[in-house]
Amino acid sequence: MADPRGLRVRALQDRRFRGGIEFGKSPRDLTTADFRPGLDGARQLAAIASDPQLECHLVSDGDELKVTAEMVAELEAKIADGEDNATLLVDILGEPPEDQTPDNDEPPADDKPAATDKAQGGAKKGGGSAKPAG
Repeated sequence: MADPRGLRVRALQDRRFRGGIEFGKSPRDLTTADFRPGLDGARQLAAIASDPQLECHLVSDGDELKVTAEMVAELEAKIADGEDNATLLVDILGEPPEDQTPDNDEPPADDKPAATDKAQGGAKKGGGSAKPAG
């Protein structure tokens, strides 16, 4: 198998959350960019790969290699040894793809104009009418 380029994960049930990521019956491809940096990302990967309700395969150029218990044990041993280096996930999953841009064209939340009461005609939402004095 050529250098790995990612992890393909499929849940054996409709929905499964592991390592902070949701999986379903349709395969989901993950790259190093989908994991936290350093040792935390390695822990995420170990949690996903060791879950018996998830089928995991290393993927490279269309080829798939099932993740084995031995592979998971090796990763867990590196985590236990505290092997905290930036290349641990890259060693396993390969370099992240160059194109990691978001799929949507939404501007970041900071760039959106904030809605104000004036922009909404000065009316408050959900407010009842005030009782007249007297």
